[in-house]
Amino acid sequence: MTPATPADPSTTTPPAGLEIVELSIPETLDAPGGDDFRAAVEIWNAIELESFGPAADRRAAEESLPSWRNQRWERRRMLLAKLDGRVVGRGAAHSPVSSPETAFVHVSVVEDARRQGIGAALADRLEHLRARRRRHEDAGLGGDADRRR
Repeated sequence: MTPATPADPSTTTPPAGLEIVELSIPETLDAPGGDDFRAAVEIWNAIELESFGPAADRRAAEESLPSWRNQRWERRRMLLAKLDGRVVGRGAAHSPVSSPETAFVHVSVVEDARRQGIGAALADRLEHLRARRRRHEDAGLGGDADRRR
């Protein structure tokens, strides 16, 4: 019997039941979106632990929220991947205000949901949002026009 070959995420169709949503960063963790923000931080911490072991830079949601709320120096966006309602991944993009053509992108997917195209779907959506922002900037509409809807 031949072992199964892992799926190539670049050719994998994301699973049915996958929803990718932009997370509006909540005012507080008790506000709407607080539970999703917590789930996103938990995913980040799990990936950090998996990648770097006990020395990983893990933070509580309470610690992370203020830096996500402060967008004075960089614009930040976070997407969540939900599979049948469960948060299984997050995608984040950070663009310095002084260099909006630059973006730092992070995509994380929980271990039991990997190799299904979820990370690729998150990256594609981040790229789509970035391209839309650039079109709005080029048209003189401002970079966050899509957020005002």
